[in-house]
Amino acid sequence: MGFLDAGFEVCGLCWGVDRAVLDGFTITGGNAAHYGGGIYCSQASPTIRNCTIEGNNAPEGGGMYNYLCSPIVTNCFFSDNYASVGNGGGIYNIDCDPMIINYTFSKNSSRRFCIPVVISLTQSCIRNSCSLMSVPR
Repeated sequence: MGFLDAGFEVCGLCWGVDRAVLDGFTITGGNAAHYGGGIYCSQASPTIRNCTIEGNNAPEGGGMYNYLCSPIVTNCFFSDNYASVGNGGGIYNIDCDPMIINYTFSKNSSRRFCIPVVISLTQSCIRNSCSLMSVPR
């Protein structure tokens, strides 16, 4: 299992990488200036599985920000992520079609709405064995 910890956008992994796989990592301590404190995904379709995304902060998409992409997120745990200005403490999706399967969201929050996942202008699919435990900050 890997561990990524930083004081900036932790994982800019997903810019145009369609077949990338991030498996078994803990992504924590990210503090992005704009989007995606933990993971910023744009114009790509990576697979992210068996990961913990916790303690990250960004104006929008504290844990993960998805734009114009179709990531597959499986068996992941999103906890204590915060969107400091806008939406999506856990995940913020815009103009994309993510597949989010078997996840847990715990204590993610945002300044605008206290919901862990914001789906905006998408046809997102979120399903299977899911648990939402959102507590506002």
